[in-house]
Amino acid sequence: MQTPSSDNESPRLKLAVFTLLSFTSGLFFFGCFKLMNFHWISMSVLLSLLLIGMPIGGLLVVRYLRADLASLSLGLRLQVGVMLLALVLYPLFLDPASRLDSLLTGTLRVSGLTFLMFKFLQLGLVFVPYYIVFGMNEFLGYRIALGVLGQRTELAYAIFLGGTSLAYACIEFGSPYTGVVPLMVAGAGTIGMVGAQLQRRFRGGGIGFAAFSTLLIALALTPGLEDRYISQLELDGVMQLRTMRKKANTEILHREWGRYLHFSVIADSPTRIAGFYNGGLHWYHQTGRTLEDLQEHTMETIPFSALPENPSILIIGAGGGQQVATALLHDPKRVVAVEIIPEVIELLGGKLDDRLDGAYNDPRVETVKMDGRQYLAQTDERFDLIFLPVVDTSITMLRSLFNSAETLYTVEAFEAMRDHLSDRGTLVIQRPANFDVFGVLLRQYFRALQDVGLSPFVWLDNPKALQGLTGPGIAGLEFGTDPIYFLFGRRTPQGGNLSAEAVAHLKENNFARVDDFGDFEYSPKTDNFRLRSDQLFNIFGSSPLNWNMAVLLAVIATVVTLILVVLHRQFRTEAAPIPFAPLVGLAILIGLNFLLLQQFLIFSLYRVLEIPMDAVFLGSVGYMMLAGLAGVALTAHESRFSLALAVSILAALLLGAALIVPETMLGVLVALPLVAMTGALFPSVFRGGEKMLLVVFGGDAVGALIGGVVAFLWPIALGFRSYGVLTLCVFVVTALSVWWARRRYDLVNQQAG
Repeated sequence: MQTPSSDNESPRLKLAVFTLLSFTSGLFFFGCFKLMNFHWISMSVLLSLLLIGMPIGGLLVVRYLRADLASLSLGLRLQVGVMLLALVLYPLFLDPASRLDSLLTGTLRVSGLTFLMFKFLQLGLVFVPYYIVFGMNEFLGYRIALGVLGQRTELAYAIFLGGTSLAYACIEFGSPYTGVVPLMVAGAGTIGMVGAQLQRRFRGGGIGFAAFSTLLIALALTPGLEDRYISQLELDGVMQLRTMRKKANTEILHREWGRYLHFSVIADSPTRIAGFYNGGLHWYHQTGRTLEDLQEHTMETIPFSALPENPSILIIGAGGGQQVATALLHDPKRVVAVEIIPEVIELLGGKLDDRLDGAYNDPRVETVKMDGRQYLAQTDERFDLIFLPVVDTSITMLRSLFNSAETLYTVEAFEAMRDHLSDRGTLVIQRPANFDVFGVLLRQYFRALQDVGLSPFVWLDNPKALQGLTGPGIAGLEFGTDPIYFLFGRRTPQGGNLSAEAVAHLKENNFARVDDFGDFEYSPKTDNFRLRSDQLFNIFGSSPLNWNMAVLLAVIATVVTLILVVLHRQFRTEAAPIPFAPLVGLAILIGLNFLLLQQFLIFSLYRVLEIPMDAVFLGSVGYMMLAGLAGVALTAHESRFSLALAVSILAALLLGAALIVPETMLGVLVALPLVAMTGALFPSVFRGGEKMLLVVFGGDAVGALIGGVVAFLWPIALGFRSYGVLTLCVFVVTALSVWWARRRYDLVNQQAG
């Protein structure tokens, strides 16, 4: 019996396989993005570095495979294998808690970046094989789909972006119900079934792989899969859930994904619960304590000890509600509890209300589920106390540049808090000293409070190493065994002074008051430079441009150069209407522009949304959907393309000149024509023979890789505003270059060979 040719297969089948490839690959990609919340390193730069595997996969296609479903069946089966391999290996490369503790307590400036480089290498070994196979299948899929669609690359591009967007939505909204890993495993099983069926049709066999894929789907439906896998990601350590769960009489009250993190609540006694975000301890709540007990045995009443009668209190980062319960013991007339993670308020004010003795449902308490900065911008109310209880970013919580806590400690944030204090009101920042082992953040915030007109003072736990010393970092700080400090910012020097009892209690516990840190190096942390004076900036030694980062960039440059050399050699064997240099240059610009502009949109949304974490999802999905649809409408129509080009350049000029502020809703709307125009750039160039397509495919991945690194480093070193200007300039250069190339080389009319 003769094996049928895949070239003669139904166009609908080919498009269905291409769409399914984009969807299942997106499930795995965004599932990994979610799972990497359990890792402490920043995701944004790492995921961009992994794009280096894409052109390698394209090169393998050109060298060894035909653009048909028979070849894709092999690629799909390989993709299942590397998906599972990555899922198995990833938990093995998480950091041992002991190594991370060592990093946190004294070696950041010595070995932090060296350690970071090793983590990049390890995680690259886990995920790069997947990206190579994925790049191979994506390139094959495009080649097959283009044959069906009459070489209309804008249609293939829109289908792929649409499938990827749908996958992101499934991960984002489905994971609270199904878990992340079951979705990823089900996606792998589905794509494996398709690969097995294609193998049976064109190559024979495939029954064994079909059975294996069926088992994967059954595994995805198995109860407890998610919890078993997540347990492997949770580390052992003092503040880690795995260790806490081993204790006797521990009861799990809640354990599942929310929109933004994996949220667990356990009870380790009848009167105490603990909340864990991505496996790390973030808060305790203990009930049944009196005000006298707290004043005698803990420091929890210190922030409230300068309050007038019937105070109005704002708590930003209310979390587990412990500070809310303490505030209620001081007979306030009103407590506003602001918490950025909605699930926390919903759970603790709902089915776990009794575990908090009804703190969140007290009639004096108003719960607000939004970012603290957004709340300050929306209210005119003034408070006797604004309290930030350990609302901060430790290295274990650092996921990317999108960390809401960082915006609470900028000069603009302190100005907003000052304006919301009553005449004798006080701002109090409470922080564990082991988040700030060099005293950098403490002194930076102290100076910032002075600059906005507040009168600051600090109570430090055993602060003798800080007194009398200057400089941006102090080695060998001597804090107590349970280090903590309280930073007070008074609206007037006459207000906000602690009671005599509170001062005596602090001194009994080896605290000392500091009113002046002397002269020290000071770079104000602003909304533009919001990465200054945080943990990320400290790891970089106050600059991202050091020898470790130089080594990383040199390695990237070397790999990129080798890929371009190989692409050039492949290109020389094919006659083409456009030379290699302008073609690969256009492709790199398009990839660079795509990544930079996407991050620009996300940065803008970040400062607009009430819950800033939504910016990543809305910015990514909205970007892909608009780009895909606009590409279909604009690519093949010169008049529409030219009109969109003119409108988008005008919008870029308005944003770049700050006539319209990008970080406003109006700024986001004005940026949309740039996104729409971007959707027509890749399809305009991704045309021609197989070698031309490979050059564009590889160059686009290289450009996105470069864009990821720039989007990570530029805001840290040079600020978000200059990053915006850079992005807009790159957009204008890219759009004009593609417009010129369309006319000069008649790219839109080029057909695949």
